[in-house]
Amino acid sequence: MKEIVFFFIAVSSLIAPNSYAQGILKKHSPEIQKIIKTDVIGVVRGYDFGTPIDKIKASEDAKLEAETPNALIYRVPINGKEYCEVIYYFDATKKVKSFGLEFFETKDATPEETLIDDFQAYFSERYGPFKVNDKDDEVWSAKDGAYTIELSDETNGDMVEIEIEIAKK
Repeated sequence: MKEIVFFFIAVSSLIAPNSYAQGILKKHSPEIQKIIKTDVIGVVRGYDFGTPIDKIKASEDAKLEAETPNALIYRVPINGKEYCEVIYYFDATKKVKSFGLEFFETKDATPEETLIDDFQAYFSERYGPFKVNDKDDEVWSAKDGAYTIELSDETNGDMVEIEIEIAKK
């Protein structure tokens, strides 16, 4: 029986080695699938709180845009006019303490409301209904209560900017 299970896993990895959409994520837009990458393991892109900086540097497949003493910033291209900055924030021991997602697009790209609606639908399906905080941002709590997800619309002029902060409580 073990051989059959191993064979199935090996064949599955050959058939779909770059399959990002997993779990409930596969029901949502390609943009969100590219940004979140997986919702089966980790919080964002397969990483969790406490992931060491070296592991992210060795395995993150997005383009490293910047590195500071306390953060790594990667760019995930969506198409020619859209991208997402995935930001990993680190504590003093160089382990992930929080995540940031900043989605930038021009106003003539994917309609902003569609993108916000899809993020709201995805997070609501994964974490339950959101609440609105005093800044008028949508806030979800992880089912175990360990962290929160805050979505804010920072649109300004011709540039649409959606910010998502994921941090431990």
